[in-house]
Amino acid sequence: MIPESWAKTTGITVASDGTEVVWSAINALDPRGQPYMADIVSFVPGRDAEPRIIYRHPDRDSLILDVAVRHGRYAFQEGNVRLGPGWRLWALPRPNEPAVLLDKDDAPDGMPTPLMALTDDRVIWTAVHPRQGVLTYELRSARFDGTDPRVLLSSPLDKLQYWMPTTSPDGRYVLYATVEPVDSGYRYRIFSLDLTRPGATPVRLGTSEEATEPHTNGTNLIWRVVSSNIANWGSGLMSADPTGSNPRDIALPVPHIINATVGRRFVAYDTLEVVGKLTLSDLKTNKVVTVEEWPKADGVGYQRGWTIVAGDLLIFRRVSTLDNVSKSAEVCWAILPSP
Repeated sequence: MIPESWAKTTGITVASDGTEVVWSAINALDPRGQPYMADIVSFVPGRDAEPRIIYRHPDRDSLILDVAVRHGRYAFQEGNVRLGPGWRLWALPRPNEPAVLLDKDDAPDGMPTPLMALTDDRVIWTAVHPRQGVLTYELRSARFDGTDPRVLLSSPLDKLQYWMPTTSPDGRYVLYATVEPVDSGYRYRIFSLDLTRPGATPVRLGTSEEATEPHTNGTNLIWRVVSSNIANWGSGLMSADPTGSNPRDIALPVPHIINATVGRRFVAYDTLEVVGKLTLSDLKTNKVVTVEEWPKADGVGYQRGWTIVAGDLLIFRRVSTLDNVSKSAEVCWAILPSP
C-alpha cells in the first residue's frame, strides 16, 4: 500500500503504463467543502518509497478529471467553473514542466468530453467541435509540445461518433470505438488505425455491432459488449486475436461490468457490486480469479474507476461502504503472475 496520507487525497481518475501510476489529487476544498483536484501525483511501485507531485496546475481551483501516462509523458483533461464551462486538454511533456494546451471546448453544452490515449510521442483524443456550422466528431492527435496537430478522422456528429481511443503496446495503432445511428437505433463497432501511415484507412476489428471499449496487449484484443448506450454497463467481455478474429467470451464474476482494462495476462473491471470482493479475469485460463475478499460486515469496497491493470501491475483503492465505520481509504498495488 502507498502511505495513508496520500491515499486519503486521491481524486477520481487513475492511470498506469505498467510501470508508473498517476492520479489526480485533492489540493484544497471549496467553501462548500467540495474538493479541488489541481495536482497530478506519480508513483512507481517497487522503486518509490512514496508518491510525489509531478504537476501543480496554476489554477488551483481546477479539477483534473482524466489523466494518462506513457513512458514519463502525460496528458490530462481539466475543468474550472470559475473560468467558464467546458474542458481543456493538456499535455505534460515531462514531470514538473509547464503543461501545453492542446484543445479546448467550443461546442454547445451537453457534448461529450475528450477521451485520450498516448503513444511515445503523441497525444490522441476525441472531441466535438463546430466546423462551418456543423457539429463534428473528430479523432485528433498532436505532439506533446503541441506541434504537428492533426485530425485523423472526422464525421458529422449525427453520422458517426468516435469514442474510447487506446493504443497498442508498440504505439503503432490507435484502437477506437464508434457509435453509428441506424434506423433501428445505434450500432457499436471497433476499429484500428495505423498511425505510421498518413492517410491510412481504418480497419474494422471483428464483426460485432455491439462492441465498444477496445484494448489490446499485443496478443489479445478485448472489448465490452454493449447495447442501447455506449456508457451503459456492459453485458459481457470478449477476447479475440489482435485482428478481432476467433472471438470468445471472457469469464466474468457477474454479468454487468464497465471500465475494463487489460494487462499482459489479466483483465480488470468495475462491477455493480462494489462491496467485499475484488476479482480479475485470467486470459490464460479463462477463469475468474479472486484477488481478495472481505466479509460484507466489514464494509470494505472498491472505488469505481480505480481498479486497473497495466502490464503485470494491478492498482486498486479500498474504501469504506458503511456510514458508521470510519475506515481510511487504502491504495494498493500488486505484481501479477506473468503469462
